[in-house]
Amino acid sequence: MIAFLKRILRRDKKTFSRICKLVGLNLNFSKNMDGIEVLKAIFEEREYADYFPFYKKVTIVDIGAHYGYFSIFASKNTSPDSIVYAVEPSKKNLKTLNENLKDCKIQNITAHQLAIGGENTSLDLFTGRSVNHSLFENYALLGNEKNTQKVKVKTLEQFVFDNKIEQIDFLKMDCEGAEYAILFNTPHSVFDKVSVISMEFHDMKNVDFTGDKIVKKLEVNGFEIMKFEFGKTKLDLNFGKIVGRRKYEKH
Repeated sequence: MIAFLKRILRRDKKTFSRICKLVGLNLNFSKNMDGIEVLKAIFEEREYADYFPFYKKVTIVDIGAHYGYFSIFASKNTSPDSIVYAVEPSKKNLKTLNENLKDCKIQNITAHQLAIGGENTSLDLFTGRSVNHSLFENYALLGNEKNTQKVKVKTLEQFVFDNKIEQIDFLKMDCEGAEYAILFNTPHSVFDKVSVISMEFHDMKNVDFTGDKIVKKLEVNGFEIMKFEFGKTKLDLNFGKIVGRRKYEKH
């Protein structure tokens, strides 16, 4: 077993080093070793490249920033005077995120310890693996060992208001079930500020919380759906990716 774990560690370290060298990242492996799959998805598989505003001066909001990989991708692939808001509720994740920003010497990302949700309040964040923290205690990917920490929650509307955001050129969302509360409680006036939404949707085992419901919400608010697909999983879960683009955007 020890030999097997060592082989896995060597493999992950090799993958980590290859990606960091390829895209010019100065990241510490020991701090990021449990984020390898996310790092691969962002930089190698380019999970959020579809309809991304490459090399333009833009404003980007990253909801569920984890260790900051997408925020770093966004910073490196847009104009240096772009602004990236990285929103992450977990104290531990945010600590690694801030260390990654420092190590990579990135200046145009602002980190916020905060959950975006359906109301302005404070809630328990249920913690499992670093990528699966959720505001929902019964979230399927939390696992058996669950701890909690109290986190501040704001609506997307409140976050936009507090930060005086006039336009969101790309809104990325990966928030382990909170996407439903966020989108279903966002007014049209806020949707109207967003050019592209690129998001994961998660299986909440509830007829009211499905990818179809999100698609309908986006369409009602002026988006055309560019991608709606389910992902592969070994578990008895349905999840996937949705990309919506405002219909009036010039192409």
